[in-house]
Amino acid sequence: MTPPSWIAIPGIRRPTSAHELFHRIQYAHGYRTTWTPSGSYQWFSEGSAAWAEVFVWGRTSASNKLTGLFTNPDLNLWDASYQAQPFWIFFQIRQQDMPGENTLRSFLQRYHTLGNERTALAQIIDENWAPNNVYGQLDTFFALFAREREIGAWRTGPTGGAYPEILGPDGANIVPAVAETPVPLAAGASYTVSQTVSPLGSDYYHLSFQPGTDGHDLTVSVTVPPGGDYSYYLVWRKAQAIQLAQADALVLIISGRGAGGSYTLNAHIA
Repeated sequence: MTPPSWIAIPGIRRPTSAHELFHRIQYAHGYRTTWTPSGSYQWFSEGSAAWAEVFVWGRTSASNKLTGLFTNPDLNLWDASYQAQPFWIFFQIRQQDMPGENTLRSFLQRYHTLGNERTALAQIIDENWAPNNVYGQLDTFFALFAREREIGAWRTGPTGGAYPEILGPDGANIVPAVAETPVPLAAGASYTVSQTVSPLGSDYYHLSFQPGTDGHDLTVSVTVPPGGDYSYYLVWRKAQAIQLAQADALVLIISGRGAGGSYTLNAHIA
């Protein structure tokens, strides 16, 4: 644990020690010992080990581990590798039913039994939410993660903040901001785009209202192929208390759920 490059860069050694130790915990739960991983699995092996950096030290050994799913929100979670770090942070705090509960332990125990990281994740999420709660599905749980990235609540639990700040290797607090497509709309203006969204990825559109749009109607529609499966969130942006007639902007989030696919977005101010 003493490469010269680590010595020269502040804040690397401590989180990396937690990262490598967590790999040993994964091995104790069957990863590479009982079960041989295949396909895209580093979102689990490296992503959850990256989570351990923040869990133990409140910092990450590389800033892009934390910011990757913000700067590239359409990245398929299964392909995120180290950059799945914020998803595991979100998983940990949103799955907690009581303070101190270690939700990653429950996941690893299920993985030890099944040997399939995707199935283990889906089962643990499903079992933790009430049958009538829409977030009790992996696809919809991920869409909730997409919304919380937008409003900044992805690292806070139901009772408050779990990680009020996360430091980078240089000791600076990292405050990631999700990348959005800007859509300025004036009265009478329309916006149309055809795009694709990845499985377990999300697209963000920031619809901002130009002067002269007060009192006009905004219409937003998304057209998808037959059989498409998507999640949608509308997030109003306003500096003060929310009054829809006086909102400054609207953010539309389109999440691909398990399949992803193509869609056409239309927005118009009449």
